[in-house]
Amino acid sequence: MLGYHIGSTVAVETARRRPADVASIIDISAPIFTAEEAAALSATFAPLPLDETGSRFSIMWPRVLENRGPLARVVNGFIGEHERNV
Repeated sequence: MLGYHIGSTVAVETARRRPADVASIIDISAPIFTAEEAAALSATFAPLPLDETGSRFSIMWPRVLENRGPLARVVNGFIGEHERNV
């Protein structure tokens, strides 16, 4: 069984639940977290209740901005530089 990134977790869980059906596992880019990192990730992306006013978006948007990662900053920097040169 082959798992890529979060699919690695699925592959391992499938093998755990059905060992007779999985001869081997190949995991590529498996997400590996310390207990503290896993807790922070779970807290950051905890489900928010739906509401009719959409107030959950005022909670979600800052999380998206904060957790968008270094690639987004590079892309935004490139776009900003490109716009200045046009």
